[in-house]
Amino acid sequence: MSIGAYDGDDVRIKGVNKDTPTDNETDGYVTYTEDGDRVRLDTSAAPVALSNQGLMTEVTVNSTGWTALPTTPLSGRKAYSIQNQGSQDVKINYNNGVGYVGKIIEPKDTIFTDIAPDIVVYGRAKNGTSLLLVEEIS
Repeated sequence: MSIGAYDGDDVRIKGVNKDTPTDNETDGYVTYTEDGDRVRLDTSAAPVALSNQGLMTEVTVNSTGWTALPTTPLSGRKAYSIQNQGSQDVKINYNNGVGYVGKIIEPKDTIFTDIAPDIVVYGRAKNGTSLLLVEEIS
């Protein structure tokens, strides 16, 4: 992650303790860039988390074609994970019109990513079939 000031300067975080803020700030860290720009890092923001619902779907993929993961994405989806529960490599892709091309998920591995609900993810087994567990959160 990179943090920059409004004028494009890189921000160098100095040893500022949030319990003893400087510059009369009471709700976060204050530090300065190399040329003296003032930067406040708000530490009061809540983390993004499961806000509405979650959904687990088991999907069997095969080696003869791409399968949507899942067929109908969860409404308002913000993130997902895909776990390869099979015994062979599976590839995922955002295009179902290609050969066996994509990101590999090895047996028993899981991948995680943020994703919008309108993006379709496809899976394809290297040989035969493989079972995937797709977890979506919104």
